[in-house]
Amino acid sequence: MRSLDDETRQKIQSNKGVIVQAVINDSPAFTADVLRHDVITKFADEAVINTDQFFDLVVRNSGRNVQVELNRNGELKTISVQLKAE
Repeated sequence: MRSLDDETRQKIQSNKGVIVQAVINDSPAFTADVLRHDVITKFADEAVINTDQFFDLVVRNSGRNVQVELNRNGELKTISVQLKAE
């Protein structure tokens, strides 16, 4: 994950979210069809502000099935992700 750059902020018309840098094979993100360059804007019903807060949300929701809202090429999508238990 990485923070939004100015170009992406303009494209999605928001200062909030994180950009997916890579998706690891057989990870929960891979299974849920999260793609590189998706912009995650909501995770488990909370707005994603930055990378630190995003990883905190992942840890807090460990083992749960969460709804993830993302922006893919200008299209908003909501997907379910089953997180692994820590």
